[in-house]
Amino acid sequence: MLYRSLMYDAQKTIPIPFTETFGECERTKISLEDFQKFLLDYQKDMWATDLHKVREFMFHFLHDPLREIEEPYFTLKEFVTFLFSKENTVWDLELDTVCPQNMDNPLSHYWISSSHNTCR
Repeated sequence: MLYRSLMYDAQKTIPIPFTETFGECERTKISLEDFQKFLLDYQKDMWATDLHKVREFMFHFLHDPLREIEEPYFTLKEFVTFLFSKENTVWDLELDTVCPQNMDNPLSHYWISSSHNTCR
């Protein structure tokens, strides 16, 4: 709870175009369609063209079985938490997988070596 309070207070200062995407900031819920629009327009996540995938993503992120009976939505705090979560990383997680059979090249092909004693 303390973490969420500290993070949320700090994140309120970030200029996110809520009114353009979600309407008035006083809204308490960000609907499935609003979130899909955000993913497509601002994040440029092409997987979000499929509303079913967006729905599944929201259910997975929320981890709340009680809210799975209705259409998923984010509260403003949940949405800001999503923005700073690992689920919203810019890194392509598929690049983390390394095929062990493909490690036949010299080490310098996988690691950039440098010396801390380099002189000019």
